[in-house]
Amino acid sequence: MSGEEKWVTKHCNAEALIGRMGDLGNREDLGLRLVKHSSVSGCSTHEDDITQHHHRQPTARETLSIANWRIRIMASQRIFQLGLRRVAAPSLRVQPAGRLMQRRLAATGNASQSEAAQILAKQRLNRPVSPHLAIYRPQITWLASSLNRITGIVLSGSLYLFGIAYLVAPYTGWHLETQSMVATVAAWPAAVKAGLKAFYAFPFFFHSLNGLRHLAWDVGVGFKNQQVIRTGWGVVGLTAVMGLYYTFAG
Repeated sequence: MSGEEKWVTKHCNAEALIGRMGDLGNREDLGLRLVKHSSVSGCSTHEDDITQHHHRQPTARETLSIANWRIRIMASQRIFQLGLRRVAAPSLRVQPAGRLMQRRLAATGNASQSEAAQILAKQRLNRPVSPHLAIYRPQITWLASSLNRITGIVLSGSLYLFGIAYLVAPYTGWHLETQSMVATVAAWPAAVKAGLKAFYAFPFFFHSLNGLRHLAWDVGVGFKNQQVIRTGWGVVGLTAVMGLYYTFAG
C-alpha cells in the first residue's frame, strides 16, 4: 500500500471514529467538531474520489485537520476516563462512620518516678469504689446487711467513746458520775430526751434482732430467698414498733 492509500485509510477511519463518538453524546461537550465530507477531509465512499486521492499528495490544510482530529480524539478519551473515575470513586459523604479514620494527637513527655506516682494517685481518686453501691437495685437482702454494720458501729463507737471519756474525766475535770449524768439529762427538754432515746433505741433493736437472723443462718436455717426476704422485713417491722415504744413510752 502506497503512502497515499495509507493516508486515505487513516483519514477515513479517523472521521468514522469521530462520527461514532459524536453519536454517544454532545459533540460540543466532547470538544469534537465533525468536519463534513468536503474538500478539507477529502474522504468519500465513491471509488472515483478514492482514486483521485491516489494521484495527489495531502495538502497542508488536510494534514493539519487530521492532526487536530487526533488531538481531539485523545483529549476526549482522556476526559471520558477521568469522568468514569470520578463517578466510580467512593464519596466520603456516604461512607459509614466506622470507616472514617480518626486521629487524636496527644502530647507526650518524660515524667519522673515521683510525678508518675502523683498522677496515678490522682487518677485513682476519680475512680468509683468497686463494687459501687449505685450499680445494685435496692433490696432488703443487702440493705439489712448494710444497716447491721452501721448500727453496730453506732453502738460500739458510742460505748468506746464514753469509756475513754470516763477514764480521762478525773484528769480533765469532767463530772461523769451517775448522779451528775442523771441530773443533767433530767434538766433537758422532752424533745431532746426523746431524740437521744430514738438515736440509740432503733440501732439497738435492729442490731439485736438482725443478730438473731445471723445466728439462725449459722445453724443452716433460713437460707432460701423467700425466707431471707421475710425475716429481713420482719426485723424492720419489729425494730420500728419496739423503737417507737421505747422512745415515747419507755
